[in-house]
Amino acid sequence: MKDESTRQRQGTDQSVSKAYLEISHVTFEDAGLYICVWYPNVYDNAKSKKSRLHVRGDMKVEVDRNFTLHDMITAKCCVRSTKSEIDVPFVWFISNVWSVNDKFGETFSIDTDIMYCRNISITSEQKFHDNFVGCSISPELNVTSKKPLHILYPANVEWIPLTNTPPPIIVDRNQNVIVTCLSDGNPSPSVLLQKKSSENQWVNLPLNETFWNVRDKYWKFSYNITEETTCTLRCFATNGVGEPSASDVITIEVLAKANFILITTRDTHGKTTKYSSIICLANGNPPPDVHLQRLTKETKWTNHYVEEQQIEKTEEERLVLWNFHIVDKQYRDDVTYRCIANNTHDAFAYSSSTTLTVTKCEKM
Repeated sequence: MKDESTRQRQGTDQSVSKAYLEISHVTFEDAGLYICVWYPNVYDNAKSKKSRLHVRGDMKVEVDRNFTLHDMITAKCCVRSTKSEIDVPFVWFISNVWSVNDKFGETFSIDTDIMYCRNISITSEQKFHDNFVGCSISPELNVTSKKPLHILYPANVEWIPLTNTPPPIIVDRNQNVIVTCLSDGNPSPSVLLQKKSSENQWVNLPLNETFWNVRDKYWKFSYNITEETTCTLRCFATNGVGEPSASDVITIEVLAKANFILITTRDTHGKTTKYSSIICLANGNPPPDVHLQRLTKETKWTNHYVEEQQIEKTEEERLVLWNFHIVDKQYRDDVTYRCIANNTHDAFAYSSSTTLTVTKCEKM
């Protein structure tokens, strides 16, 4: 074996009809024209065959590390090669996705070799974050070069479980409520729990405990409910990139046992009969059911039946007004009434009592 520089190299493996030349750790100095010389027999002239060895290497990718979402990523890939009429086949990739959409190329000489370069421009996407951009001239031989990408993108936050309309959370007053928000963004956002005030402004809440799960990217908040009625909460995330993010709102319904604010009576006189109304005003969450009771002669309270058409019910938020119409001719003596309210399975509220006086006709 001979080459143009050293003029001769001995084959590493020779047999009667074949000779092999093996070059380990090829360098650019090994490039050149190789001639294989053999002698068919001792009496014939030598025969030869030429073969040129091209070497490519020193591959390098140049790209900025940090980009903001939707920025233009411009990368440059260069490889050194011995002079050849065959163009260098560049292939670009991001992560494991291969592409050939390089935008323009350039070449320039370095002594006896040539530096081939290609450029690519692509819009940054969130999925590129923590992946690699690189190029290759021979994926099969792993002749590649790559650089990591770091994409900055705005914060995003939403409730867990994920739903477009989170159902209300029903709790007792002074109970601790634990809510969880899932956040994303680069850099990792800071997440706050906020409540809508009576002035329709969002304010940050003082929290009993905050827990941030780095791996799964969720925030868990513990908040003590002191409101008497309802409150509206949301998660709010910022990371300094783009606009802040707010989750959908979630409503906290505060349970309140039934209680009575007022019990009163009202009389209406007809031609022959006096009609009376017992009015009970109660509140609670959920709004309570109210029933009428009367005191028997045995001084026991018993439910008093009032026909449905004789009951008027009015609701306004948590206030419920029940108006029971009573005809006094049902009883010959005065009757004492009270209201009873319930909005849970085991808690009852009792109003104060009121007495309806029966009108009696005087004998002539």
